[in-house]
Amino acid sequence: MKKILNYLARHVKEDFNPGYYLFIAIFLAISFYINYTYQFKRQILDTQSSDALKLTYYFLFFAFPYYVASIGYAVFYKTTRFLKSPAFWLLSLFIFAVLTLNRATIIFSTSIIDVLDVPSSIQRYTWLIVLYLMRTLTMMAPIFIYKWLLDRNQPSLYGFTTKNFDLTPYLWMLAIMLPLIVWASFQPAFLKTYPRYKPSSAEMYFQVSYLITMLGFHVVYALRFVSVEFFFRGFMILGMPKEMGRAVVMPAACLYAFWHFGKPMGEALGSIFGSYILGIIALESGSILGGIIVHIGIALLMDWAAYLQTYHLK
Repeated sequence: MKKILNYLARHVKEDFNPGYYLFIAIFLAISFYINYTYQFKRQILDTQSSDALKLTYYFLFFAFPYYVASIGYAVFYKTTRFLKSPAFWLLSLFIFAVLTLNRATIIFSTSIIDVLDVPSSIQRYTWLIVLYLMRTLTMMAPIFIYKWLLDRNQPSLYGFTTKNFDLTPYLWMLAIMLPLIVWASFQPAFLKTYPRYKPSSAEMYFQVSYLITMLGFHVVYALRFVSVEFFFRGFMILGMPKEMGRAVVMPAACLYAFWHFGKPMGEALGSIFGSYILGIIALESGSILGGIIVHIGIALLMDWAAYLQTYHLK
Protein backbone atom coordinates (compact mmCIF):
# COMPACT_ATOMS: atom_id res chain seq x y z
CA MET A 1 0.00 0.00 0.00
CA LYS A 2 2.95 2.30 0.74
CA LYS A 3 4.09 2.07 -2.89
CA ILE A 4 0.67 3.18 -4.20
CA LEU A 5 0.54 6.06 -1.70
CA ASN A 6 3.99 7.12 -2.89
CA TYR A 7 2.74 7.06 -6.50
CA LEU A 8 -0.20 9.29 -5.58
CA ALA A 9 1.89 11.66 -3.45
CA ARG A 10 4.48 12.08 -6.20
CA HIS A 11 1.85 12.82 -8.84
CA VAL A 12 -0.04 15.33 -6.70
CA LYS A 13 3.20 17.04 -5.65
CA GLU A 14 4.33 17.48 -9.26
CA ASP A 15 0.96 18.01 -10.91
CA PHE A 16 -1.40 19.75 -8.48
CA ASN A 17 -2.63 23.15 -9.64
CA PRO A 18 -5.49 24.50 -7.48
CA GLY A 19 -7.00 26.53 -10.31
CA TYR A 20 -7.07 23.57 -12.69
CA TYR A 21 -8.43 21.11 -10.15
CA LEU A 22 -11.15 23.60 -9.16
CA PHE A 23 -11.96 24.11 -12.85
CA ILE A 24 -12.34 20.34 -13.34
CA ALA A 25 -14.48 20.04 -10.20
CA ILE A 26 -16.85 22.79 -11.41
CA PHE A 27 -16.98 21.37 -14.93
CA LEU A 28 -17.85 17.88 -13.67
CA ALA A 29 -20.35 19.21 -11.12
CA ILE A 30 -22.24 21.09 -13.84
CA SER A 31 -22.07 18.07 -16.18
CA PHE A 32 -23.39 15.71 -13.51
CA TYR A 33 -26.19 18.11 -12.61
CA ILE A 34 -27.33 18.42 -16.22
CA ASN A 35 -27.12 14.69 -16.91
CA TYR A 36 -28.80 13.41 -13.76
CA THR A 37 -31.37 16.21 -13.49
CA TYR A 38 -32.48 16.17 -17.10
CA GLN A 39 -31.38 12.62 -17.97
CA PHE A 40 -29.28 13.97 -20.83
CA LYS A 41 -27.79 10.64 -21.88
CA ARG A 42 -31.04 8.70 -21.75
CA GLN A 43 -33.39 11.40 -23.04
CA ILE A 44 -31.15 13.07 -25.63
CA LEU A 45 -28.41 10.71 -26.81
CA ASP A 46 -30.33 7.44 -26.63
CA THR A 47 -33.52 8.73 -28.23
CA GLN A 48 -32.11 9.89 -31.57
CA SER A 49 -34.15 8.85 -34.59
CA SER A 50 -31.36 7.02 -36.41
CA ASP A 51 -28.38 4.91 -35.37
CA ALA A 52 -26.03 7.06 -37.47
CA LEU A 53 -27.14 10.25 -35.74
CA LYS A 54 -26.99 8.61 -32.32
CA LEU A 55 -23.40 7.41 -32.88
CA THR A 56 -22.37 10.81 -34.20
CA TYR A 57 -23.69 12.42 -31.05
CA TYR A 58 -21.86 9.84 -28.94
CA PHE A 59 -18.59 10.66 -30.70
CA LEU A 60 -19.05 14.34 -29.80
CA PHE A 61 -20.19 13.37 -26.29
CA PHE A 62 -16.91 11.49 -25.71
CA ALA A 63 -14.79 14.24 -27.25
CA PHE A 64 -16.31 17.03 -25.14
CA PRO A 65 -14.94 16.19 -21.65
CA TYR A 66 -11.59 15.05 -22.99
CA TYR A 67 -10.90 18.25 -24.88
CA VAL A 68 -12.29 20.50 -22.12
CA ALA A 69 -9.91 18.87 -19.61
CA SER A 70 -6.98 18.86 -22.05
CA ILE A 71 -7.34 22.48 -23.14
CA GLY A 72 -7.97 23.48 -19.53
CA TYR A 73 -4.68 21.83 -18.60
CA ALA A 74 -2.87 23.79 -21.32
CA VAL A 75 -4.37 27.06 -20.02
CA PHE A 76 -3.75 26.57 -16.30
CA TYR A 77 -0.30 25.01 -16.68
CA LYS A 78 0.67 27.44 -19.45
CA THR A 79 1.82 24.73 -21.82
CA THR A 80 0.72 24.17 -25.39
CA ARG A 81 3.35 21.60 -26.24
CA PHE A 82 1.05 18.61 -26.45
CA LEU A 83 -1.66 20.61 -28.24
CA LYS A 84 0.85 21.24 -31.02
CA SER A 85 1.51 17.52 -31.38
CA PRO A 86 -0.37 15.91 -34.31
CA ALA A 87 -0.19 12.62 -32.40
CA PHE A 88 -2.33 14.08 -29.62
CA TRP A 89 -5.14 15.03 -31.99
CA LEU A 90 -4.96 11.86 -34.10
CA LEU A 91 -4.84 9.51 -31.11
CA SER A 92 -7.61 11.34 -29.26
CA LEU A 93 -9.87 11.13 -32.33
CA PHE A 94 -8.98 7.45 -32.57
CA ILE A 95 -10.02 7.02 -28.93
CA PHE A 96 -13.44 8.59 -29.53
CA ALA A 97 -13.91 6.47 -32.64
CA VAL A 98 -13.17 3.27 -30.70
CA LEU A 99 -15.58 4.25 -27.92
CA THR A 100 -18.26 5.05 -30.50
CA LEU A 101 -17.69 1.68 -32.17
CA ASN A 102 -17.94 0.10 -28.74
CA ARG A 103 -21.26 1.83 -28.21
CA ALA A 104 -22.52 0.41 -31.52
CA THR A 105 -22.16 -3.14 -30.14
CA ILE A 106 -25.73 -2.88 -28.87
CA ILE A 107 -26.85 -2.62 -32.49
CA PHE A 108 -24.45 -5.35 -33.68
CA SER A 109 -25.45 -7.78 -30.93
CA THR A 110 -29.15 -7.49 -31.73
CA SER A 111 -28.42 -8.16 -35.40
CA ILE A 112 -26.32 -11.22 -34.53
CA ILE A 113 -29.11 -12.68 -32.41
CA ASP A 114 -31.56 -12.17 -35.29
CA VAL A 115 -29.21 -13.84 -37.79
CA LEU A 116 -28.54 -16.81 -35.50
CA ASP A 117 -32.28 -17.28 -34.94
CA VAL A 118 -31.76 -17.91 -31.22
CA PRO A 119 -34.74 -19.51 -29.42
CA SER A 120 -36.84 -16.87 -27.68
CA SER A 121 -36.35 -18.45 -24.24
CA ILE A 122 -32.62 -17.77 -24.28
CA GLN A 123 -32.51 -14.64 -26.43
CA ARG A 124 -31.90 -12.28 -23.51
CA TYR A 125 -29.14 -14.43 -22.03
CA THR A 126 -27.46 -15.02 -25.39
CA TRP A 127 -27.73 -11.34 -26.27
CA LEU A 128 -25.91 -10.37 -23.07
CA ILE A 129 -23.13 -12.89 -23.72
CA VAL A 130 -22.71 -11.69 -27.30
CA LEU A 131 -22.91 -8.04 -26.23
CA TYR A 132 -20.12 -8.29 -23.67
CA LEU A 133 -17.92 -10.34 -25.97
CA MET A 134 -18.46 -7.72 -28.69
CA ARG A 135 -17.70 -4.92 -26.25
CA THR A 136 -14.45 -6.60 -25.27
CA LEU A 137 -13.47 -7.23 -28.89
CA THR A 138 -14.29 -3.74 -30.20
CA MET A 139 -12.35 -2.09 -27.38
CA MET A 140 -9.22 -4.25 -27.59
CA ALA A 141 -8.87 -5.23 -31.26
CA PRO A 142 -8.38 -1.65 -32.59
CA ILE A 143 -5.58 -1.09 -30.05
CA PHE A 144 -3.85 -4.35 -31.02
CA ILE A 145 -4.09 -3.33 -34.68
CA TYR A 146 -2.77 0.16 -33.90
CA LYS A 147 0.21 -1.22 -31.99
CA TRP A 148 1.02 -3.77 -34.70
CA LEU A 149 0.86 -1.20 -37.48
CA LEU A 150 2.15 2.00 -35.87
CA ASP A 151 3.63 1.47 -32.40
CA ARG A 152 5.83 -1.63 -32.41
CA ASN A 153 8.54 0.12 -30.39
CA GLN A 154 6.29 0.34 -27.32
CA PRO A 155 8.16 -1.79 -24.71
CA SER A 156 5.03 -3.40 -23.25
CA LEU A 157 1.49 -3.92 -24.46
CA TYR A 158 0.24 -0.72 -22.79
CA GLY A 159 0.63 -1.94 -19.24
CA PHE A 160 0.30 -5.71 -19.61
CA THR A 161 3.46 -6.33 -17.57
CA THR A 162 4.32 -7.74 -14.15
CA LYS A 163 7.13 -5.20 -13.73
CA ASN A 164 6.55 -3.02 -10.62
CA PHE A 165 3.44 -5.09 -9.82
CA ASP A 166 2.57 -6.11 -6.26
CA LEU A 167 -0.78 -7.81 -5.61
CA THR A 168 -1.17 -6.93 -1.90
CA PRO A 169 -2.13 -3.22 -2.21
CA TYR A 170 -4.90 -4.02 -4.64
CA LEU A 171 -6.40 -6.59 -2.30
CA TRP A 172 -6.42 -3.89 0.38
CA MET A 173 -8.19 -1.55 -2.05
CA LEU A 174 -10.90 -4.18 -2.59
CA ALA A 175 -11.23 -4.66 1.16
CA ILE A 176 -11.72 -0.91 1.60
CA MET A 177 -14.36 -0.86 -1.15
CA LEU A 178 -16.37 -3.78 0.26
CA PRO A 179 -18.29 -1.82 2.97
CA LEU A 180 -19.19 0.86 0.39
CA ILE A 181 -20.49 -1.80 -2.00
CA VAL A 182 -22.55 -3.39 0.77
CA TRP A 183 -24.04 0.03 1.59
CA ALA A 184 -24.78 0.70 -2.10
CA SER A 185 -26.56 -2.64 -2.41
CA PHE A 186 -29.34 -1.28 -0.17
CA GLN A 187 -30.06 1.59 -2.56
CA PRO A 188 -32.98 1.25 -5.02
CA ALA A 189 -31.05 2.86 -7.91
CA PHE A 190 -28.26 0.32 -7.44
CA LEU A 191 -30.66 -2.62 -7.52
CA LYS A 192 -32.24 -1.34 -10.74
CA THR A 193 -28.86 -1.76 -12.45
CA TYR A 194 -27.41 -4.80 -10.68
CA PRO A 195 -27.05 -7.71 -10.97
CA ARG A 196 -26.32 -7.21 -14.67
CA TYR A 197 -27.91 -10.54 -15.51
CA LYS A 198 -31.20 -11.25 -13.80
CA PRO A 199 -33.06 -14.60 -13.81
CA SER A 200 -34.77 -15.44 -17.09
CA SER A 201 -36.20 -18.39 -18.94
CA ALA A 202 -32.64 -19.45 -19.79
CA GLU A 203 -32.45 -21.41 -16.54
CA MET A 204 -35.43 -23.50 -17.55
CA TYR A 205 -34.11 -23.93 -21.11
CA PHE A 206 -30.70 -25.19 -19.92
CA GLN A 207 -32.18 -26.99 -16.89
CA VAL A 208 -29.71 -25.34 -14.52
CA SER A 209 -29.94 -23.01 -11.54
CA TYR A 210 -29.64 -19.23 -11.82
CA LEU A 211 -26.27 -19.52 -10.07
CA ILE A 212 -24.89 -21.45 -13.07
CA THR A 213 -26.14 -19.03 -15.73
CA MET A 214 -24.91 -16.11 -13.64
CA LEU A 215 -21.43 -17.63 -13.33
CA GLY A 216 -21.36 -18.26 -17.08
CA PHE A 217 -22.26 -14.63 -17.67
CA HIS A 218 -19.61 -13.48 -15.22
CA VAL A 219 -16.85 -15.06 -17.31
CA VAL A 220 -17.54 -12.72 -20.25
CA TYR A 221 -18.46 -9.89 -17.86
CA ALA A 222 -14.97 -10.09 -16.30
CA LEU A 223 -13.34 -10.01 -19.74
CA ARG A 224 -15.13 -6.73 -20.32
CA PHE A 225 -13.21 -5.12 -17.48
CA VAL A 226 -9.90 -6.38 -18.78
CA SER A 227 -10.67 -4.46 -21.96
CA VAL A 228 -11.79 -1.36 -20.01
CA GLU A 229 -8.54 -1.18 -18.04
CA PHE A 230 -6.51 -1.93 -21.15
CA PHE A 231 -8.20 0.94 -22.97
CA PHE A 232 -8.69 3.65 -20.32
CA ARG A 233 -5.61 3.06 -18.15
CA GLY A 234 -3.40 1.26 -20.65
CA PHE A 235 -3.74 2.96 -24.01
CA MET A 236 -5.14 6.31 -22.81
CA ILE A 237 -2.42 6.71 -20.18
CA LEU A 238 0.62 4.86 -21.53
CA GLY A 239 -0.08 5.11 -25.26
CA MET A 240 -0.54 8.85 -25.61
CA PRO A 241 2.34 11.04 -26.87
CA LYS A 242 5.08 11.76 -24.34
CA GLU A 243 4.49 15.50 -24.78
CA MET A 244 1.38 15.15 -22.59
CA GLY A 245 3.32 14.04 -19.54
CA ARG A 246 1.10 14.08 -16.46
CA ALA A 247 -1.67 15.80 -18.43
CA VAL A 248 -2.87 12.35 -19.58
CA VAL A 249 -4.53 11.52 -16.26
CA MET A 250 -7.28 14.11 -15.80
CA PRO A 251 -8.75 14.11 -19.35
CA ALA A 252 -8.96 10.32 -19.20
CA ALA A 253 -10.73 10.52 -15.81
CA CYS A 254 -13.24 13.08 -17.11
CA LEU A 255 -14.02 11.00 -20.18
CA TYR A 256 -14.39 7.92 -18.00
CA ALA A 257 -16.92 9.77 -15.83
CA PHE A 258 -19.00 10.70 -18.90
CA TRP A 259 -18.76 7.08 -20.04
CA HIS A 260 -20.53 6.15 -16.77
CA PHE A 261 -23.42 8.57 -17.19
CA GLY A 262 -25.91 5.78 -17.85
CA LYS A 263 -25.19 4.21 -14.46
CA PRO A 264 -26.31 5.22 -10.94
CA MET A 265 -24.95 8.65 -9.98
CA GLY A 266 -22.98 7.27 -7.03
CA GLU A 267 -21.16 4.86 -9.30
CA ALA A 268 -20.46 7.59 -11.86
CA LEU A 269 -19.08 9.87 -9.13
CA GLY A 270 -16.90 7.05 -7.85
CA SER A 271 -15.57 6.48 -11.35
CA ILE A 272 -13.91 9.93 -11.29
CA PHE A 273 -11.77 9.10 -8.27
CA GLY A 274 -11.21 5.49 -9.33
CA SER A 275 -10.05 6.51 -12.79
CA TYR A 276 -7.84 9.28 -11.41
CA ILE A 277 -6.14 6.94 -8.92
CA LEU A 278 -5.76 4.01 -11.33
CA GLY A 279 -4.52 6.39 -14.02
CA ILE A 280 -1.78 7.66 -11.71
CA ILE A 281 -0.81 4.11 -10.76
CA ALA A 282 -0.60 3.10 -14.42
CA LEU A 283 1.46 6.19 -15.26
CA GLU A 284 3.87 5.71 -12.36
CA SER A 285 4.24 1.91 -12.46
CA GLY A 286 3.76 1.22 -16.16
CA SER A 287 1.44 -1.68 -15.25
CA ILE A 288 -2.35 -2.05 -15.43
CA LEU A 289 -2.56 -5.49 -13.81
CA GLY A 290 -3.55 -4.05 -10.45
CA GLY A 291 -6.27 -1.97 -12.06
CA ILE A 292 -7.63 -5.06 -13.81
CA ILE A 293 -7.82 -6.94 -10.50
CA VAL A 294 -9.51 -4.04 -8.71
CA HIS A 295 -11.97 -3.41 -11.53
CA ILE A 296 -13.01 -7.05 -11.92
CA GLY A 297 -13.20 -7.42 -8.15
CA ILE A 298 -15.43 -4.39 -7.66
CA ALA A 299 -17.67 -5.32 -10.61
CA LEU A 300 -18.22 -8.86 -9.39
CA LEU A 301 -18.67 -7.76 -5.77
CA MET A 302 -21.38 -5.31 -6.88
CA ASP A 303 -23.13 -8.02 -8.85
CA TRP A 304 -22.98 -10.48 -5.98
CA ALA A 305 -24.10 -7.88 -3.42
CA ALA A 306 -27.14 -7.09 -5.57
CA TYR A 307 -27.79 -10.79 -6.13
CA LEU A 308 -27.82 -11.48 -2.40
CA GLN A 309 -30.03 -8.46 -1.70
CA THR A 310 -32.53 -9.27 -4.42
CA TYR A 311 -32.78 -13.04 -4.34
CA HIS A 312 -31.52 -14.24 -0.97
CA LEU A 313 -32.24 -11.60 1.64
CA LYS A 314 -35.88 -10.85 0.87
